[in-house]
Amino acid sequence: MKTKKHKLNIELKKSTNIDESDNQFYIDLAKAFIEANIPLNKLNHPSFRNFLQKYLRRACPDESTIRKKCINPLYDETIKKIRAEVNDNDVYFIVDETTDAQNRQVLNILVGPLNGKPVKPMLMSTIFLSKTNYLTISDAFKTSCLVLWPRGIQYEKVCLVCLCLVVTDQATYMVKAFGHLKSVFHNLQHITCLAHALNRVCERIRVNFIDVNNLISNMKKVLIKSPHRRQIYTQQTKLKLPIFPCITRWNTWLKASFYYFEHFNIVKKFVLNLKDNSYAIKLSKQLFCKKNYI
Repeated sequence: MKTKKHKLNIELKKSTNIDESDNQFYIDLAKAFIEANIPLNKLNHPSFRNFLQKYLRRACPDESTIRKKCINPLYDETIKKIRAEVNDNDVYFIVDETTDAQNRQVLNILVGPLNGKPVKPMLMSTIFLSKTNYLTISDAFKTSCLVLWPRGIQYEKVCLVCLCLVVTDQATYMVKAFGHLKSVFHNLQHITCLAHALNRVCERIRVNFIDVNNLISNMKKVLIKSPHRRQIYTQQTKLKLPIFPCITRWNTWLKASFYYFEHFNIVKKFVLNLKDNSYAIKLSKQLFCKKNYI
């Protein structure tokens, strides 16, 4: 009974005797889930609920209860921290437009102070857009500024906006949006993200090498749609599966091309031995047998 572990267990037991009317437990639980990137619907899983009830000796809150009571206070607390971090400094914004798994247009706006110290940008707003043009981008940016400065936008403190785009053909209206905002934000300067510029160079490489692009695309179809074929591939070639390029994951196309360059003959032998006559396999065989590849 005098051991350190036993005394700690007693203290923990006493500390869990919290009145059900006290919301601090709910807020701390929600904060832990959100910061650990755990979906709140896991609270309704029977095993997790039983675990909490067994060791905390109290009923586990429902997901809906956490959402109603805790999300808004945690959001307000986070916004206060961002405002305190920014303080009276000039600021920079990072604007990143992309699409989510449901194909919705999502605009993320991050902010950071320009105080001469390296500060990690902080997420200010996540806005779902009905359509993407320079007007919706401008309105979303102004809305985020009002969140940062609820008593009135401090136009003179907005000095820099970095445009970080995923889809390359959207650069025009993003530049137009912040060109339009310069009439209000007089100190505003905007730049295009360097990673975006490099990605456009890589996209140009992809366009110039049509056969290589077709080969990578068809091999993706050959392998990604057939688990059995992927298993045979790893067994016969003794290689890891190739990288499957994705348009929203920059540099994946180049990595895939390097993979096929390094293992060209091995992958070619595998494809030529395939007896399936699907359209993707036929095209892959033709591309591997082209004279300029031999």
